[in-house]
Amino acid sequence: MNRPLKPSTLFLLTLATLLILGAVSLILNQFPIQFFGTTITLPHPISMFQKDSVSYTNIDTLVTNVLKEIETEEPVLQIDSVPNDTIIEPILPQKTEEKIDTVRVIATTIQQRIHKLQFPPDNPKIMESFYNALRTETGKRNIRILHYGDSQIEGDRLTGYIRNRFQKRFGGSGPGLLLCDKPIADHATINQKASDDWKRDNVMQKKDTVANAIGYGIMGQTNQFSAIPPNKAWLSYELSNLSYHSARKYNRCRLFIGHSETPLDIEIYGGDSLLMKDQIQLEEPLNVFGFQIDNTPNDIVFKFESEQSPSFYALSLDQISGISVDNIPWRGSSGAEFSLIEQQLLSYFFKQINVRLIVFQFGVNIVPNVVKGYKWYEELLVQQLQHLRKAAGDTPIIVVGVSDMSRKKDTWYESYPNIPAIRDAQRNAAFRTGCAFWDLYEAMGGKNSMPSWVFAQPPLARTDFVHFNPRGGRIVAHMFYEALMHNYK
Repeated sequence: MNRPLKPSTLFLLTLATLLILGAVSLILNQFPIQFFGTTITLPHPISMFQKDSVSYTNIDTLVTNVLKEIETEEPVLQIDSVPNDTIIEPILPQKTEEKIDTVRVIATTIQQRIHKLQFPPDNPKIMESFYNALRTETGKRNIRILHYGDSQIEGDRLTGYIRNRFQKRFGGSGPGLLLCDKPIADHATINQKASDDWKRDNVMQKKDTVANAIGYGIMGQTNQFSAIPPNKAWLSYELSNLSYHSARKYNRCRLFIGHSETPLDIEIYGGDSLLMKDQIQLEEPLNVFGFQIDNTPNDIVFKFESEQSPSFYALSLDQISGISVDNIPWRGSSGAEFSLIEQQLLSYFFKQINVRLIVFQFGVNIVPNVVKGYKWYEELLVQQLQHLRKAAGDTPIIVVGVSDMSRKKDTWYESYPNIPAIRDAQRNAAFRTGCAFWDLYEAMGGKNSMPSWVFAQPPLARTDFVHFNPRGGRIVAHMFYEALMHNYK
């Protein structure tokens, strides 16, 4: 006959179990183990009895105020494309009376304000040439803003909203510069397809995969199709219903192609209709093949044939006048690859397409590498910005600082401790090279603000605690646009 356990025995068994679990938790907290590529760790046992030791920034006022300002923008679906994750999510205006809830928001409420651009003390008028181009050129010709960045801007997530604001105010339309390739990440503005004959070489690859390329071009990439018979390839660009309306119209197409000893046969179709058929000689280091159309087709297809493929650098779909804003993401980049693009070729590109502003947004790939100091990163950025400055001449450059990023500690999330140092290195590099600076880290709320973006209802950032989602991207893009245009008169 089984005898019931005495209360004292049950207490001792429970205590022993807790002690064993505590010991296991302590060991795995101090010495995580790897199992089939997965890190197994547990919170420190003492943390189970403590309140979270970090306070998340209250972004209620910031988000509510921005949503009030952008609620009149057209509803739009956008693609939230981040590494290994693609989600289509509707973005609709929020009701003004709806409260944006966050989790564990304790810090001081952010005040409504524009986080202004910052300028070197000796050059506060950096943006005047851009503002002057807005005033005097957009009604006569097309001017461009190049938005370079890492995966934070992939899929047109931030750039699309900025483009829409500029085009609604200053005219112009179309998605702008596009790769002659399948994009790495889904694009919210246009659907790109390509035949299987293409190969690429870009600034993020460790070795060349394309022969006879004189450089990477303005997109940081060059493409060629196979020289194996039948020596044919095609590219397709289809308008997306997920895009802003201004991006769905264009009347000018331009292909930017490198040198070739053999002619290139081109056929261009709008839907099922042949728009143009031509054979072109590619005698210059950079050749521009352009044409105009009366009506924007839903999809445009380029078919190529040549005994030797030239280097294809980019395609632009835009208008003759107004403004274009180009999305150029380099996934995995720290912004250290611009010097790989031949300066003379880059300069020719800038002049050919009338670049009037360059936005330089990198940093999230530096953050996980926590080291003692970031002077080395500052010097690296100085080198890259100087390379851009020499190619761009007087065209202003805005360096966008790194955003907040969080890592998990026990049961809560906290900002990486090195973010302010990286932000300072970026600002120092910007000022040393005569560039403007915009502090995204402070604009989004500063230390421990990313969890508030992730936990907001509805969410404003992905659960990787790195990337903004489409809704959050619109808010960041709105804040940047307001800062950029604050001094425009």
